[in-house]
Amino acid sequence: MTTYLIIGNGVAGNSAAERIRIAIAEKPVPNGRAAVPMTLSAGVAAWPETPAESEMQLVDQADAALYLAKRSGRNRVMIRQAAEPIQLRSH
Repeated sequence: MTTYLIIGNGVAGNSAAERIRIAIAEKPVPNGRAAVPMTLSAGVAAWPETPAESEMQLVDQADAALYLAKRSGRNRVMIRQAAEPIQLRSH
């Protein structure tokens, strides 16, 4: 499942995503006699810090940051930096 959350600027978005990640990690999900630990990987992109010509390109930037978080070991928040090029999908 992929969810996009739009919050303020890059600092606010990164901070909010990190708080959500920690809250999820602190509350394992009961499963019978055991509790299953949960994790969250998140990608953050913010305008104007991240260059984008449209809202969809900004979502693409956040999506790229999400996949970078997953490739980097999961259970982390990554923020898309302006200097990092990505391949944008066409719309």
